Formats: sequence, C-alpha cells, structure tokens
Amino acid sequence: MWQKVAQPLVDAGKVVVLGVVQEQHPDRARLYRQWRQFKWPILVDSLNRLDLKAVPIPVAIDESGIVRHKRISTRRFVDDFINQKYPKTRVSSGHNRAKKPNIARLGSKAKKADSARAWRDYGDACFLSGKADLLDAAVDAYEHAVKLDSEDGPAQFRLGVALRRRYESPQRRPGDAQAAVRQWGIALGLNPNQYIWRRRIQQYGPRLDKPYNFYFWVKQAREEIRARGQEPIVLRVEPMGSELAPPQRDASNGEPVAARDPDPDGKIQRDESSLVSIEPTVAPARVQPGRRYCRVHDVAAY
Repeated sequence: MWQKVAQPLVDAGKVVVLGVVQEQHPDRARLYRQWRQFKWPILVDSLNRLDLKAVPIPVAIDESGIVRHKRISTRRFVDDFINQKYPKTRVSSGHNRAKKPNIARLGSKAKKADSARAWRDYGDACFLSGKADLLDAAVDAYEHAVKLDSEDGPAQFRLGVALRRRYESPQRRPGDAQAAVRQWGIALGLNPNQYIWRRRIQQYGPRLDKPYNFYFWVKQAREEIRARGQEPIVLRVEPMGSELAPPQRDASNGEPVAARDPDPDGKIQRDESSLVSIEPTVAPARVQPGRRYCRVHDVAAY
C-alpha cells in the first residue's frame, strides 16, 4: 500500500523515502526490495536498536529534519504532509550525523565501566561492523551484559541475534541455534508485548503459534525477477522448515503413527566413525507440559 502512495511522489521529487526493517537476514530484505522494485534504500535493524514494539510505523520528517507525523496513514499522507508548508530551520550539515563507533574505545570503556549498558554498546558495535572476526566478541559482550543485568531485555534479545548469526556462519559452535531461541524467549518473558521479539521466535517456531508464512514470497519473487530478465539476489541462508511452513490452527494431526524401523534389514550403511552429528533445536525453548507447541529442527553437522 505504501509503495503505491509513495512511488509517484518519489518519482516526482516531492519526497525521499527510507525504509527500515527488523530482519534477521539482510539479504532477504534486499531480495524483497529487488522483487518489488523499490526505488529507495532499505536499512536493516536486526538488533532492533530502534526499540520498536510493532511495525509498520510510518514517520513523516520535513526538510529541516523535524518529525511532523508519527503513524501517519496512507490516506492522509498527501494532504496532511506533502501538501503542507513547514517553516525551514537552519541546521548544520553535520549536526545530526551519527559518527561511526570506535570499537576499540568502546571495548576499553566496557572493561573499565563493567556495566550492562557499556557491554551492550560494545556488542552492538562489534555486531554491526559486519566483520566475521568480531562476531565472537559480540556474543561475549552481550553475555557480559546479561550476566550483569539479567533484566536487560534488549541485551537478551541481541545476544540471541548474534548467536543465530554465528550459527549460520563458519564460526558456528554446537548449541548456538538453541541458545539463540533460549535468549529470545528470555527477552520475550521480560516484555511479552514486544512484537519484534515474538516474531523472531515465531520465525523458527511452531505452526500453531505462527501468524503467517514468513517467507512464502521468496519463490514467487525469484520467478517474477527472472521473468523480467534479471537474476535474483542470492540468499546467504535459504529459508527452511518452519520459516516456510504455513500456520496451523488445529493441534490435532489425526491418529498417532506407530514408530517403525525404516531399515529393518540393515541395508543402509551405518556411520560408525562420527562423521555426522545431529544437533536438535527446539523453538520456543520452553513449552508448558502437555502442550504440542514447539518446532524441532534437526541439523546435520559435518
């Protein structure tokens, strides 16, 4: 809906649009942007540093950088913002420009102050650097933060984000995926109304607790992009399992199926040399007794 309203205004030079998404995987946002042919940049806030409780939140900012509307509707956008005249304010070109964090300085500050906030800030800088060799440092920093303040919901959530990213990287460690789900669960327990945190668990969680199929659009996007003669952006991590599963409203799956040996004659070669290990991940991490309310992922690690 917003694309239909904003795109003609962008083409006419009347407005500049900037999108921000709370997505674990930046390249999936890039693929969506390519598919929908957005002509504006989309930034990714995987850590939810904006501390959004829900989305979308359209914000209208005038030429002087003053916020004029929050949660403005598409129906009122043109009349209440575009067609309005606002007084111009002189603002220094560098006044509102964020500085790139000094990672080394933030690390020293965290060690000296030894506070949850200082360690969280250092973890943010390490994570946002995008450098693979700082991913472990980000995880360690967030772990320091939650040890100092277990009630720090943002730190708990961000630790989960960093663990999941490490799980999907060459630096993967056994248990990272389950640990990520556990941290997201702790964060949500501290603030059950946090929509962003809840959705991150549901992304990997059970169909009974899923509001919609999170990545149903990926296949269609690739087909339509190729039909336009373009090559779809390659995803670093393909959506799998629960990320593609549609919601399920009924917990009943019919009569239970009796367990049976899939290879009663022993014809399949057995792995006797520990070349393959299976790492299960359950989302959410904690389930009430007697409830069929989780998703189990089995990952083969070589």
